[in-house]
This record gives sequence, structure tokens and C-alpha cells, in this order.
Amino acid sequence: MIPKNSFFEVVFVYEDKTNYVKIKPNNQVMAIDLGLNNLATCVTNGVVRPFMINGKPLKSINQYYNKKASNIKSGLMKRNAKHWSAKLDTLNACRARKINDYLHKASAKVVKQCLENQISTVIIGDVANSNYKINLGKKTNQNFVNISLGQFIEKLKYNLERHHIKVVVREESYTSKGSFIDNDILPKKYEEAKSYRFSGKRVKRGLYVSKFGKKINADVNGAYNLLRKETPEFSYASLHNSNGVEGWLIPHKLVV
Repeated sequence: MIPKNSFFEVVFVYEDKTNYVKIKPNNQVMAIDLGLNNLATCVTNGVVRPFMINGKPLKSINQYYNKKASNIKSGLMKRNAKHWSAKLDTLNACRARKINDYLHKASAKVVKQCLENQISTVIIGDVANSNYKINLGKKTNQNFVNISLGQFIEKLKYNLERHHIKVVVREESYTSKGSFIDNDILPKKYEEAKSYRFSGKRVKRGLYVSKFGKKINADVNGAYNLLRKETPEFSYASLHNSNGVEGWLIPHKLVV
């Protein structure tokens, strides 16, 4: 039993005797691009069509918390110049539980897809070192994003590895800027002092256009580029030759 500020947290330790399905090593790979509006955009090397998990419910939880917390803090300062109270503790704990529940369900959706399609390796973008591509806004929002995405990665790793699915967390510099369709060369790491030119460009939220006008979802483009960084033999050409591209450039949404 762990005492918290306004409640006790009870932790149970037990032996898990579940006989988990074990995925044998193979060449089927998934890459996951993490973000704000789209929590996880998942692509594979031709195994299953792209899908994404909505991140907006997490943003809604945080926005509700920030609004309520701001009102409570304002009242505290006016009445007795305090910055914190038991009510804020309760609100904070409620937010944490809701976020944890959503991330748990979201990670379960990804694991289910991996098991159903015999995917043995999952590549996840290292968001801790790639915030150059995400407009986080206020510091409080930055902390929320870092903590939430970090929790999501840990849940994914835990749930995937117990099925013997290999998890690779790797840097994702320039994956959102380079063109997957044009097979752009992707620099190995982000260098602020250097400027690179890529074949395509992001024309609006959610849409990336290649050099010759081929359209692809922007997050799918980033996820495919992340996949290319880990498996250089994979390309738009190989995807096109084996499956065609119909349905492989635009994701469908999985409901959590």
C-alpha cells in the first residue's frame, strides 16, 4: 500500500501464468509514428494496410484538466494564497487514470494487429529526441506530451515483448520531411546547422505530396520513412511491386 497525497494506492504482485502466443522471428515488420492528433500511425512492409489510433481523446482529457485546474488554482489564490489542495490532487489522479486507461486500450489494439498478422518486429520513433517536428506549445503541454507518449511506448514494449515481438526504439530525424514515394535519402541524425532539400513536401495538415504529385497521408509517409531507416531494403517500389499502392498510402482508423 503506497500513500499518496489524498489517497492510498494498493499494488498487487502476482504470478502471471498466462500462456502467451509467441511470434517466431520473421521478416514482417511494423513501424509506428507517434504524434498528437494521431497517437499512433502504423505501417508495415506490405503485411497489413496502414492504420492509425486517434490521439484527440488524450488531448481532450488534458484540456479538461487544465481548465478545471486553472479555475481551482485561481480560487485558492484569491481565498488564501495557496497553490495546491486536496481537490487538485483528486483531479490530477483522475486525469492520470483516464490517460492510463486510454493508453492501455490503444496499445492492446496495436498488439492485436501484430499477433493477427504474425509481425515479429516493431519499430517505434524516439519521440524523446525528436520534438523538433512537433509544435508542443506551452511547457505544460510539452510535459503532458512527453509523459503520455513515453507511457505509451513503455506499454507497447511490455505487451509486445511478452509475445516475443522485438521492439526497436530508434531516432526518426527527417522522417516527416523526406519523401517515401520518391525514396529520398534520409540523414542519419538531426543536425540543426544543416539544411536538406527533399523531393516532396507537406502541403497541409495530414497530406504529403511527392515530386510528381502523388498524394500520401503525412503521418503514413513519416512511418514508412521510419521503417526505411531500420530496413533499408524496403521502399515504395517494393511495396508497389508486391501489393500495388491502392489503400497503402491512406490509413484507416481503429476505434479504441
